[in-house]
Amino acid sequence: MNRTADDIKTIRELVAAWPETRKVLDRFGIDYCFGGSRDLASAAADSGVDEAELKEAIEEAIREGGGKASAERDWSKAPLSELADHIEKFHHARTRQLIAETEKLLAEAMEAEGPFRGGSLFSLRRMFESFAVETERHLFEEEVALFPYFRQLDAFSRGLAPRPHIFCDSARYPISVKWKEHEDTGENLAGFRRLTNNYRSVPEAGETVRRLHKKLRELEEELKEHIHLENNILFPRGLEIERTCGIACGDVAAGSEAAHGEVAKNAAC
Repeated sequence: MNRTADDIKTIRELVAAWPETRKVLDRFGIDYCFGGSRDLASAAADSGVDEAELKEAIEEAIREGGGKASAERDWSKAPLSELADHIEKFHHARTRQLIAETEKLLAEAMEAEGPFRGGSLFSLRRMFESFAVETERHLFEEEVALFPYFRQLDAFSRGLAPRPHIFCDSARYPISVKWKEHEDTGENLAGFRRLTNNYRSVPEAGETVRRLHKKLRELEEELKEHIHLENNILFPRGLEIERTCGIACGDVAAGSEAAHGEVAKNAAC
């Protein structure tokens, strides 16, 4: 039986199942990156939109998308390790690049236009410096712990490797931490918009400030795509594979057997 939007429970499930609905949610001003755990009714109420109108637009997008080839890859159907590789090699690299470019533009703006709107530029720079440090730590921790675990988990689920291990024997806790840090990122992005009047430069602003606002917008769009892939696809799928394979926090009885033996028995998990 074909699924419809009425069958989904959360925004996260909706955008994972039908990526084409993201444009609809964007049009209605509904956040699917940081607020994906809400149901459709709550999301509509929070955004002040008519739920029936929203559902109709979503169903239309699903119907139209079902008969069209999309240039956008459906990452919900990719192997978990391949998705982790894509996020790390493309989105982590792109995030670092955009942060470095933004830091350079902030320094130039402070030097060239410090006397003009100096207070907001100073506040923006201070907020951005903290954001950059925390983001680098966040990316590093994913790259050295969580993503390697997902690659090993993917191999284990297909009977190609022994059971992987991570803190608490499940990714549930580190994922909950990363979800919270993503919420912090969303708050930072809202702060950047507040300090830049939604990236709209006043007529008196110089070219450096205009370039800075454009770069901040680029960074926001990159982070939305990046965090969407993690919050709505990578993390839920990692937890689902754990459940399917019988991996859960605290349920490891004779861990060495699961970790080092009977790999083939788990191939169908």
